[in-house]
Amino acid sequence: MLRKKPQWVVGVLVGCSWCIRVGFASCAEDYATFRIPCLQGTPNTFRPGAHSGDRKTMLGLLDEASQTIECCVGVLQGRVFEVGLKVGPYLHRLLHTYPTLAERLATILENNPAAIQYGMFCSPPSCEEETIGPLALQEVLLKRLARFSDEEAALAIPRGPRAGRRGWSNRSGQPKMEQPQELPEMETEVLVKETEVLEMETEVLVKELVSWDEIGVDFVIAGLGRCGTTSLHQSLVSHPNIAFTSPSEDYKIFAEGQSNRFLPTKQTARALQIRSSQRGQPGLLGLRNPAISLYPLSYYTIFLQERMKMILVLCDPLSRIEKQFMWFHYCHPDVEAAEARKDAIPRVLKSRNDCDPSIHALLSSRHSAWLRSQMIHLHLLELIKLFRHERLFVLHRASLNDRKTYSTLAEWLQAPAFPQTWNQMRRVNFRLGHRTDLCHNQTLQVLLKRRLAPEYAAIQFALRWQSRTFQQLAADRELMLHISRCDKEEELVEGPCGLYDLEEQGCPTW
Repeated sequence: MLRKKPQWVVGVLVGCSWCIRVGFASCAEDYATFRIPCLQGTPNTFRPGAHSGDRKTMLGLLDEASQTIECCVGVLQGRVFEVGLKVGPYLHRLLHTYPTLAERLATILENNPAAIQYGMFCSPPSCEEETIGPLALQEVLLKRLARFSDEEAALAIPRGPRAGRRGWSNRSGQPKMEQPQELPEMETEVLVKETEVLEMETEVLVKELVSWDEIGVDFVIAGLGRCGTTSLHQSLVSHPNIAFTSPSEDYKIFAEGQSNRFLPTKQTARALQIRSSQRGQPGLLGLRNPAISLYPLSYYTIFLQERMKMILVLCDPLSRIEKQFMWFHYCHPDVEAAEARKDAIPRVLKSRNDCDPSIHALLSSRHSAWLRSQMIHLHLLELIKLFRHERLFVLHRASLNDRKTYSTLAEWLQAPAFPQTWNQMRRVNFRLGHRTDLCHNQTLQVLLKRRLAPEYAAIQFALRWQSRTFQQLAADRELMLHISRCDKEEELVEGPCGLYDLEEQGCPTW
C-alpha cells in the first residue's frame, strides 16, 4: 500500500533549515513516497519493565527485528535505522514555546523525562543518519497525537506498529491500530516545525542497523568468567586456522556492548570487518566474552544465528565466587597495591569503608542480589535446552591441560587438527595463594558450598550431558567431592611461576 503524506508535510520539509544539508531534500521526497510493507517503529532496544525477559518474548522481538531487516534491506533494497528520541530535552525545549502540546506529548511518551523512545524505521537508500531522524519522529509523533485524545493518552499506550502488507504482520501480540484522525492544522505545523530542528545526539539518536549475518563470527567463548576462558583463548588462537575478533575479551558486540539492541549497528559490523581484514588470516573467527553466558539477550541472539557455536568453560563455583569477591568487595590492607597486582578492580574499592573484611559477608542479605547475579545455574540449563550438542560444548577448567580436549574441540568446530608438534596449553591470568580469609575457615567453606548448591548441581548436570560426546573424568571427580582451591595445597603456595601472572603470558605448568 502506498503511504501518502500530506503535501504540506513535504513542502515544509523541503523548505526547512535542514534542507541546506546535502541529500536532505532527496531523502524527504523519497521517504514520502517510499512503499514500506515492513513494520515501522518496532523496538530495537530491549526495555526492562516494558518488555518481558522470558524466552518467548525475547525470541519474538529478535525475530521481529530480523524480519524488518529482511524486508527492508533484502526485499526493498532500503536501509534500516534505529531512531531514538530523548524525551526530556525535547519536551523541555517544547515546553517554553508550546506548553499545551508539550503536556500532551509528555503524557503520550509515558511522562518519563529520562526515557529514550526507540524505534526501527525502513528508509530509501538516499537517507542518512542525519536526515532520517526528524522524518521518522514526525511520522511517529503525528500518528500518536492523532490516535489518542487527551483522556485516552493518560492510559497505557499500545506499542504495536501498524500492520503492513500480507507476510509482514505485527507479531508482537499487541493490537493493530486504526487509521489516525486528522489533527488540527496548527498543531501539526507546530510539531513538524519543532521536529525539524531536533539536535543530533542532544535530542535524537540515530544509528543504522544491519543483519547479524554481517558480524561473521563462527563461535564464541561465552563464559564463565574466572574459569579459564583466557587460557582457552590463548590455546585456540595458536591454531593456524583459528583467529579471534580481539586479542583480549571483546565487549563491543555482545553483553554490555550489545546495548540491549536486537540488531547490531552498521558501525559495529564495519569495525569488526576491518579488524578481521587486517589480520588476513583465513579460517574460523572466534569471539571471547565471558559475560554472554549471564546475558540472556546475547545468548538468545546467538541462538538465532544458526551457524554460530558456543563454548562454555565451567569450574568450581566457590573458587570462582571467591575471586569475584576479592576483586569487588574484599578489604585489602593496601588498595593501590591490590590494584597493581590485579587483586582488586581499579576504582571499585575506594577505601575500607565500602568493603568487607571477610567473605562471610556473602551469607548476609546485603550481598544476596550480587551473589545471584554471579550464578549461572539457570542460564546453563537454558543454554543446554537451546543449543544442544551440535552448537554447545561444555568444558571444565580441569580439562584445559589435556591435549585431547583441544583435538576434540577442533573436530567439533570443523577445523583442521592441531599440528602434532603443538603444545600451547598454558595457565593464564592466575592468582595463587590466599585471596581472602576463605581457605582459613573450613566452616565458612561448608556454609558457602551449601549456598551454592544449585550451581554445583547444574554444573554436574552439564558435564553429564556433555559426557555423551566428551568425557571429563578429572572434572567429574572434583565436582562430585565439591573440591575447591582451598582443598588443593598447590593453589595456596607459590608455584613455578610465582603467585601471579601479571603479564598474562601464561605459565607452562598446571
